[in-house]
Amino acid sequence: MLQSAQPYPGDVNPQDPEGQFEEKRFFLYLISDTEYLIMDHERDTELTISAELLHKPDFMPALWYAQMCASELGLNPDDALEKECYLEEMGDVEAGAVKIMLEHQYFDDFKDDLNTAPLDIYEARPMPLDAKASSS
Repeated sequence: MLQSAQPYPGDVNPQDPEGQFEEKRFFLYLISDTEYLIMDHERDTELTISAELLHKPDFMPALWYAQMCASELGLNPDDALEKECYLEEMGDVEAGAVKIMLEHQYFDDFKDDLNTAPLDIYEARPMPLDAKASSS
C-alpha cells in the first residue's frame, strides 16, 4: 500500500507511475509483539508503528506515512487528506495476506498463458469466529 501511494511529501526523486513497483522502497519487519519497523529506502529512514494500528481495518497506512513525512518537514499533515491515493484502508489483514499468496501462486503457475481467467476467481474472506474455535 505504501509503495503504490507514492510520492510522499518531501520525496526528492518521485517514481514515475510505471516504475514505482520495479524497486521495493519499503520493507516491514516485526520487531516485537507490539511493533513493526518500516524502512524507507528512498529516504533512508525508519519508523516504528504499532501492530494494533496495522490490524485495524479502517487504518490508512499511506495517509499515516504521508502525515509523518509532512510533520518531519514542518508541513501541515492535514494537507495529505487531499490526496486520494493516501486514503486506502487496510481492510482485513489476514484475508489480504491470503489473497496475495494466492495471486503470486496463480501468476507463477500461469504466467505464460495469456488466456487465463482474471484473478477475481480467488476471493479471500475472514474465517467466522465460531469456525476458528472449532478448528483448534
